[in-house]
Amino acid sequence: MEEGQSDSILYIEHVAGIAGDMFAASCINAGVVTAEEIQDLPALLGFAGDAVWVEVSEVLRANLSATHVDIHWEDAAFEAFPADKGEGDAHHHRHVTYQAIDELIRDSGLTEDVKNHARQILYLLGAAEAKVHAIDIEQVAFHEVGDIDSILDVVMAGYCIAKIAPQQVYSSPVKLGRGVIEIQHGDYPVPPPASAILSEGFSIAGVPETISDPNIELSTPTGLAILKSLTPAFVDSWPPGTVQKQGMGAGTRDLGKYPNILRVVLLEGEVSDRAEALPYKYGEVVEIVCNVDDQTPERTAWILEQLMEQGALDAWLTPVTGKKNRLGTMISVLAESSSWGNLADWLLRNSSTFGVRYRPCKRLELLRMSETRTTGEHQLRYKMGYTVEGEKLKEKPEFDDLSDIWKTDPHFEG
Repeated sequence: MEEGQSDSILYIEHVAGIAGDMFAASCINAGVVTAEEIQDLPALLGFAGDAVWVEVSEVLRANLSATHVDIHWEDAAFEAFPADKGEGDAHHHRHVTYQAIDELIRDSGLTEDVKNHARQILYLLGAAEAKVHAIDIEQVAFHEVGDIDSILDVVMAGYCIAKIAPQQVYSSPVKLGRGVIEIQHGDYPVPPPASAILSEGFSIAGVPETISDPNIELSTPTGLAILKSLTPAFVDSWPPGTVQKQGMGAGTRDLGKYPNILRVVLLEGEVSDRAEALPYKYGEVVEIVCNVDDQTPERTAWILEQLMEQGALDAWLTPVTGKKNRLGTMISVLAESSSWGNLADWLLRNSSTFGVRYRPCKRLELLRMSETRTTGEHQLRYKMGYTVEGEKLKEKPEFDDLSDIWKTDPHFEG
């Protein structure tokens, strides 16, 4: 693709919120995918016969016509999972592990690009749950996300994203909801813990005044993971370009006079950077930099740890020569473009520097997956990197796992 050539732009408008079924429904409504394509996905995943089926219908939300997707399943659907990876009663109390769902997608008949988009969404969900419960991702046993409809939501989204193959993604601010809701673990404030983690770096909007319910969740963890996987730039209006398609997907709940819908818009615009045509995730970050030469090494090390805990994507130190030829340290921080200001403010308040530099940076990155393998007598997690087209480019074992193994087997090499 030559520089300046037009290509696809995806804009996601959170009229009411985002959920996995709403995203797929809006793509069907826009004509990006057909209902038949979506209805074929359960068989490609390996669900037997009529154990899982997808119902697509047209509904009204606040007198607006929109597409609604509903997933139905029988208890037999859970036979697709090994007995030790799904426990409990079907539908409401089934616990299916992250690893079991990931294996189901990985070994399915889906194309590689669909698999990788779906597995990336699932990975983000699993990582959020792991952080909530302070466990490794392989130990995550999903509750609501372990239900068949949520698994299909992830796969439907992966299919739609692969079909659109957007070069640029924009999003309106996200509406999370308010009040308290009941989930498997009990009553939690909105957003519940996993949703709050997935929302880090997002631009957030309040609940519209027309929605009267004091306790309502507008965006689900699956919907937020779909959005996070797309690394959108947040804007307050439709981005420039020529509109090619648009569609509205309906949420299950009727919000009365306010339309419970998600709208997707496909535009054709000018691709501003040739890098966006490469088969990697494209996004923008902000690099924050400052020099210090008058604080203790202990303080500098603590600052680096705190920056990572507060949401920095990365942080590192570089030796420099400062004013009056004093040895100093350059502190560099990589942050989401939507939240870099908080980190810059913290750095100015807690380090000895009197100023910071910042600049936006464009970024290409691989889709990241995690997999646990048995090597000899050891269980070892591997981090793998893929292109958006499904080509695996690299893998490496997790250092924390290697470190634990080396304590008892110092000659182990993975």
